[in-house]
Amino acid sequence: MVQRKQPRHRAQRPEVTAFARACGPGFELLFEQNPLPMWIYSARTARFLEVNEAAVQAYGYSRNEFLAKSLYDIGPPDERERLRAELGRRDCRRTGFRRSQGWRHLRKDGSTLWVDIHSLDLHSRGAPMRLAIVHDISEMKRSEEAVARLYRMSTVLSGVNGLVVRARSHEELFREACRLAVEKGGFLLAWILVVDGDRLRPVACHGSVTAGLDTIGAALQGRGLPADSPVAVALRTGQPVACNDIDRQPGLAACCAQLGVSGVRSSLAQPLFVGSRVAGCLCLYAGETGVFTGEEMKLLGEVAGDISYSMEFISRDEKLDYIAFYDPVTHLANRSLLTERLAQFTRAAREVRQQLAVLLLDLQRFGAVNTALGREGGDAVLKAVAERLQGVAGGPANLARVSGGQFGIVVPALKTLEELTGTLQDPVWWNLGGPIRHGGAELQLNARLGVAIFPDDGDEPETLLRNAEAALQQAKAQGERFLLYTKEMTAAIHERHSLELRLRRAQAHGEFVLYYQPKLSIPNGRICGAEALIRWNSPELGVVPPARFIPVLEDMGLIVEVGRQALREAADAVMRWSAQGLAPLPVSVNVSPLQLRQADFVQTLRDAIGARAGRNPHIELEVTESMLLGDTDAVIRRLRRVREMGVPIAIDDFGTGYSSLSYLPKLPIDAVKIDRSFITGLADNADTMSIVSTIISLAHSMGLRVIAEGVETHEQLRFLRMLKCDEMQGFLISKSLPEHEFVALLRRMQQAPADAPSLGWLLAS
Repeated sequence: MVQRKQPRHRAQRPEVTAFARACGPGFELLFEQNPLPMWIYSARTARFLEVNEAAVQAYGYSRNEFLAKSLYDIGPPDERERLRAELGRRDCRRTGFRRSQGWRHLRKDGSTLWVDIHSLDLHSRGAPMRLAIVHDISEMKRSEEAVARLYRMSTVLSGVNGLVVRARSHEELFREACRLAVEKGGFLLAWILVVDGDRLRPVACHGSVTAGLDTIGAALQGRGLPADSPVAVALRTGQPVACNDIDRQPGLAACCAQLGVSGVRSSLAQPLFVGSRVAGCLCLYAGETGVFTGEEMKLLGEVAGDISYSMEFISRDEKLDYIAFYDPVTHLANRSLLTERLAQFTRAAREVRQQLAVLLLDLQRFGAVNTALGREGGDAVLKAVAERLQGVAGGPANLARVSGGQFGIVVPALKTLEELTGTLQDPVWWNLGGPIRHGGAELQLNARLGVAIFPDDGDEPETLLRNAEAALQQAKAQGERFLLYTKEMTAAIHERHSLELRLRRAQAHGEFVLYYQPKLSIPNGRICGAEALIRWNSPELGVVPPARFIPVLEDMGLIVEVGRQALREAADAVMRWSAQGLAPLPVSVNVSPLQLRQADFVQTLRDAIGARAGRNPHIELEVTESMLLGDTDAVIRRLRRVREMGVPIAIDDFGTGYSSLSYLPKLPIDAVKIDRSFITGLADNADTMSIVSTIISLAHSMGLRVIAEGVETHEQLRFLRMLKCDEMQGFLISKSLPEHEFVALLRRMQQAPADAPSLGWLLAS
C-alpha cells in the first residue's frame, strides 16, 4: 500500500489549533500538501495565523516571516483602502465563500504577483478567522496587458491613417500625431523633430512630463544630443532604436533628463522619411518597461510610415488628388481611379483585338470581422488582404479597393477563358492564401468573385463593373467561389432590389411579427423563458424565415428600426400574458451589432420597456460574440447601463465568434448560449462533448447560466443533463410559435398535474 504523507507537526496559534482539531486530522494534511498557496488570517487584524508550504514557496518568505506580517504587508500601499473594505465585507453568510479578484501582491524579492483569492469564514473560540486559497493569475494579467497595448497601438495607427487625408498642414499632422500617441496610445510623452539643414528642430510635442518644445529645443541647440543617444543613432542609421529599461542605461537616463523628460521606463526613437532620406524622428516615452517589442514595434513602424507618407504628400493639391483617387486605408486606387485605368486598358485591348477580364472580389462577412475587431482592426485586415492580392494581381496598378471589403482586379492580357478559370482555382483567390494574423489571433477569411469579360460582357468601364457585380451577387447567392457573368444575372440584381423595396414596405406596414420558442429548465423540466424571433408575414410570400431577409435588413440598415419594434412588441407581449393570469416569464430578444453601435441604444431600450414593464421588465437581451471585441470598452459601458436597468444579457452562439476568454470576466453578462453546431455532435463526438463540458464548467465558475440551443433528441438532452447544463431550447420541445400558440403551451404547462414529470408530460401532450 502507498503510505499517505503525514503533515509535519509544528506549533500553531491556539485558535488555529482549536479549529484544526474541530475539523479532524484530514484538515492539516489538506492544508499543508495543497499545491495552491493557502493561509489562515485574522478577520479583525488581517495578521497571518498559519501558512502552508506552497505559500512559502510562492512568496519567498519563511513561515516565521509570514507569521510576523499581515495582509497589509504583502500588498502595495495603494491597495490598502481596498483591502480594508474587503476585510469589512459581510456578503458571504449563506455559503461562507467569497471570491475576490485582481489583487497585486509583492514577493520578498520585490517582484509582483497577481492573484485571485477565494476565502472561507472560520470561527474558533470566538475569534473570527478566514481561510484563503490563492490562485496565481500573473500570466493572464501579462497577456491582457499585451493585448491592451496592441489595441492602443492599433488605435494610434488608425488615427494617424485618418490624418493622412485630413491634415491640412505639417503643423497639424505633427501636433495631432503626438496627441494621438499620448491620448490613444497611453504614452507619457511624444515629440517629433525634423532635420532642417544641419539643425534638428523640434516641431511638436504632447504629454505631461516635459516643459514643452522650449525645453527640448534648448537641449538640442545647447549641448546637442550625445552621439550614442537613441535619437542620434536613429537619425544616423535610419533604423528604430528602442530601450525597454532606461534604468539599466544611465547615459540614456541622463539624456532624458537633459530633454526635460522624467518618470519614464522605456523609450523609442522611430525615424521618419521623405523618399529615401531621413527627415525627422518620432520619439515616444512610456512609464513601464518592455513596451517596444514584437507586434508593438511593427504597428509603430506603420505609424511612422504613415506620418512619413503625409510629410511627402501634404500639399493641398496632391492631398485632394489622393482623396479623389486613392483609398486611404490600403493606399490602393479607389473605384474612380479604377474606372479611369479600366478605360485605358479597354482602349489598349481594342487596338490589339484582345480580351481582358474584370474581377470583383468580395470578402465574406467582412462586416462581422469589422464589428468584432473594430474599425482599426478591420483596417489592418484590409491592408493584409491588399498586400496578398497585389502578388496575384500583377501589382497595384491592376488592383483597387472598390468599397468596404470589395476589391476590383483587372487582368489586362487575357488569352483564353480556360486560362482565367484555371487561374481562379488557385486558393489565394478564395481563401487569400491562408489565415491572416491580427492581435495574436488568426482570422480565416474567404472570398467570392464575379467576372466580366471585355468585349463580350461590355465595352465600357461602368458596364463591365456593373456586370462583374451581377456575377458576384449570383456567386454569393449560389455559394460558388466565382462565376462568370451571364445576362440572366442582371435579373438577379433586379430581384434583390425588389426584395429591398418589399422589406421597406413590410416595415412601414407592420408585416414583421414575433414568434416565440420556449426555453426549458433542464433540472425541473418547466418552461423558464422564451426567445422572441422575428418573422416576415408577407402578403405575397407567406411567413418568411429570418435567413432570407435578416441579412438584407442588416445590409440596408433597416434592422435598427425593426429591432426597436421587436423590443417594444416583446415587452407588450409580456404585459399581455400577465394580464391573462399567466406567471411572469422572461423573454429574450436578439440585438443586432448595428443596433448596439447606435449611440442612443440604451435610451431606445429604456423607451421600449420602461413604461410597459415597470421595475422588473422580464426582457433579456441576446448579443453575439462578434460585437464584443470591437470598441470593447464602449460596449462594456453600454451593456453595464443595460444591466443597471435590470435587463439580463446573454452571449448568443458562444464558441463560434471572435471573443477572447480574457475579456469574458469583464463583460456584464448573465448567461451564455451554446451554439447548435456543438449540440448536434454532442452524442457521438467525444471532442464536441469535451468542448461543451468546458464551456459549461467555465460559465458556472463565473456564475453564469448556460443555455443549449438546437436540442432535437432525447440523447442530446441526456448528455446535457449529465453535464449540468441549466436550460435548453430546440425542436425536441417546440419550434418557434405564433403568440397565441405559445400562450396555449404556457397554459398547458400550468395545468400539468403536480406530481407529473413536467418535461415528459409536456412532450407526451
